[in-house]
Amino acid sequence: MWPSAASRRPSERNDGSATEAAAGSTWDRPYTRPVPGTGVSSTSLSPGPLAEGTDRVQLLGLPLDRCTRDQALDRCGLAAASHGPPLRVVTLNPEMVVRAGRDPALFDAIRGAGLVLPDGMGIAWAARRLGVEVPERIAGADFLPDLARLAAERGLGLFLLGGRPGVAAAAGQRLVRDHPGLRLVGAWPGSPAPAEAAEICQRVEAAGAAV
Repeated sequence: MWPSAASRRPSERNDGSATEAAAGSTWDRPYTRPVPGTGVSSTSLSPGPLAEGTDRVQLLGLPLDRCTRDQALDRCGLAAASHGPPLRVVTLNPEMVVRAGRDPALFDAIRGAGLVLPDGMGIAWAARRLGVEVPERIAGADFLPDLARLAAERGLGLFLLGGRPGVAAAAGQRLVRDHPGLRLVGAWPGSPAPAEAAEICQRVEAAGAAV
């Protein structure tokens, strides 16, 4: 989810597994980089605020928050409504864990997320093997419609970024159909090309998205 003055770095949006939300708590930004010509900053590698009250454990060097789906949604709703710095939410699956082992940027991005949810039974199984029980699996594919419902109920603008051309727009149409009142303020395929970062950030910023 995005606040009004920051957006996710486009070069790290390809797997669709991270979401950012505005949050009102103190935010350390050692990795933030300004995006030329946009007046906004790239926040993909910034730690962001941790969700308060989260029961956080470590799984193979990566954080994992033990919470229910309703608790995760409540935190996202509070974050989006605060208009503060973004709260990044990662839905962690086994493939991401494996990739993070050889991709330092992804490893740091996951470690810096404010809320890391267990996506996939493999994560829940690994946690149990380490003696940690998670309340429930929270898959990213299920969590996005939940966020859309939350946005519709609270009048928050939703911007979808990522995927091949046409995918975000089609997904947005489906979400609008399934969640009456949802304000889809933008849908864009995005690009990992640094040269296109400024244009994408400007597009998200101009849309006034909260999610």
